[in-house]
Amino acid sequence: MLLQRSIVLSGGQTDLFKCFLPLAWSILNSSGIGGYVHPEGVYEEQNAGILREALYKKLVYHFQFQNEKDIFPIAHSKTFSVNVFSNAKESIDFLNINNLYDVESIEGCFTNTEEVNHSKKDILGNWNVQTDIHRLIRITEEELAVFAEIYGAERKLYTRLPVIHTDTLLSVLKCFTGRFEKLNENDFFGSEMWHETYAVRDGIIKAYDGEIEKPEYCVLSGPNIGEANMYSKQPRINCSSKGDYDNISLDEVVSGQCVVPRVKYIPADSELYFKNLPVVDGVKFDEKYRIVFRKMLSKSSELNLKCTLIPPKVSYVNSIVGYSFRDEGKMVYLSGLLNSLVYIYLINSTGKMNFTSNTISIVPVPDNQYKNAIMLRGLRLNAISPLYANLLKHVYTDEFQMDKTLISSIKTSLDCNITNEWNELFAIWRDLDRYITMVELDVLAAKGIGMTLKQLIDLYSINYPNMDDNEKNTWYDQEGKIVFTTNKSFVKYGVSKEIWEKNKDKSFSDTDLLGINRYYVAPYFRTDRVSLYKEAWDMASKLYE
Repeated sequence: MLLQRSIVLSGGQTDLFKCFLPLAWSILNSSGIGGYVHPEGVYEEQNAGILREALYKKLVYHFQFQNEKDIFPIAHSKTFSVNVFSNAKESIDFLNINNLYDVESIEGCFTNTEEVNHSKKDILGNWNVQTDIHRLIRITEEELAVFAEIYGAERKLYTRLPVIHTDTLLSVLKCFTGRFEKLNENDFFGSEMWHETYAVRDGIIKAYDGEIEKPEYCVLSGPNIGEANMYSKQPRINCSSKGDYDNISLDEVVSGQCVVPRVKYIPADSELYFKNLPVVDGVKFDEKYRIVFRKMLSKSSELNLKCTLIPPKVSYVNSIVGYSFRDEGKMVYLSGLLNSLVYIYLINSTGKMNFTSNTISIVPVPDNQYKNAIMLRGLRLNAISPLYANLLKHVYTDEFQMDKTLISSIKTSLDCNITNEWNELFAIWRDLDRYITMVELDVLAAKGIGMTLKQLIDLYSINYPNMDDNEKNTWYDQEGKIVFTTNKSFVKYGVSKEIWEKNKDKSFSDTDLLGINRYYVAPYFRTDRVSLYKEAWDMASKLYE
């Protein structure tokens, strides 16, 4: 019996609570029922498959709680669950509820047949405790087989259990299965480049507070990169934490005033730096364009995936992970996919804390009529400086010239004559243009895996309540500039609330929070992503189907 328990517990991370699971199962008689409240690690860890296989066979109920209301006396970012087991089960068949904020919400999942708001937050911005029967997810071997295919489990009963908020989102996950090519190990090559602590200790890189003008001096850190944007943020002078970063005005990038972002580190010794550059697929890793990600996948953030393309000579420390591709077109396509909310949800559903090569290998890359449109948008969002000119030449196709924006109800600067030569018109750098392009990527990515419009709208409404709040409080002028926003991820965007309240009914000139004087053209407006989804969906159906 002791040997059997040790086999079940092998492979996963050491955690005391796990020892009690097989102990409880052994104590229960053939018709006994037992329950535990424990952390979610057993359902998330990649190497806990043997324990999960035993657990799934006995599980009756799995009710997962987000600890935002401090139900459990530990950090609110920790997730716990109520788990009920039975030795009398003959098949895998259990009921699953995720993202509970209150114990009383469980009852509504079984009894309430009237559909409620499924967003994680209510209209007042509080954690939503309303539930209905659509929150109750039945899991059988069929669903576990779907999860195993998506997440690449060795056996279906080893698969991780994703966080699924409603039955609609289960149907969304199923769209990622069955008929799509995935990346294989020969498609890409990864490297962490510089370990921040050791590279400083060994004199390869050093802290630096000034401006830089050449990509070979640019050593990026995690906060530097954003969604399809190497120029997202730069550190303040005397930067000491990840909060000491400000957004970069992209008009300074596209005009050539900012060649590369200010960074926390630069090479300390050029000869030593070049000598220690990692060699991948036979070449120095910094000689190629690469797709990079912030390594940490924060569970507390809706948009926890930050993905961008970086040019040759630029490097990074290990708060970023990056990959070069033999097929740069596939890399650009992947960038477009992974900057859509559809694919961000796929990554979120894994429950992983870090982005790794195992993460990138689960991503489906459909070869269909939407591919070139997604590639082009992904490239234009990333290529906001001449450093990307060669990448455009490498992946250019004549089909790019036929592309049209899917949204015409809002004036943008997106339609232009596209050639294989980079220019300012090719780059998508204006605030509104970038937002509209991201909306279009959501639609194209959703259509590419066979989702319905309703599934896309539900995905957005349920999974991204903070994003929805931010968009309702972001105002644009007639030239596509953000005038005022409450979005905390936009550090020093637009003008202060005081200036906004004083001028929101007229055109005006004033200094924004970055210290740049701008002229804002009234009338100002907000966007409605759901309405834009519907417009883009209809146009995409006309253009591509």
